[in-house]
Amino acid sequence: MEIKWHLGIDNPLENGYTHERIKELVNGLNDVEEWRTTDEMDRSKVIRTHIYVKFTSMKSSDEMKKKFPNATKVRCGKAMENDVGCVFQKGQRFSRRHA
Repeated sequence: MEIKWHLGIDNPLENGYTHERIKELVNGLNDVEEWRTTDEMDRSKVIRTHIYVKFTSMKSSDEMKKKFPNATKVRCGKAMENDVGCVFQKGQRFSRRHA
């Protein structure tokens, strides 16, 4: 159980994850304090969407995987700290006030 989560989705559009759909899914979660998202293309030309979500209460990996079943990366806590730099540098910030 963790408060902060990082999700990565490869080829998001092919998997039905438009930015609007991601916004709907995140805003459908309880206790979201803030979240950010950004897109990148890796060296092999794979487009990946990164989503960082911070909650006001603990969430399990099962909850996150159920909401985002196509996520290729679901990390939390110390394991995600190195992964979220790009999200904070390039990503757009949202909170409940921006829903």
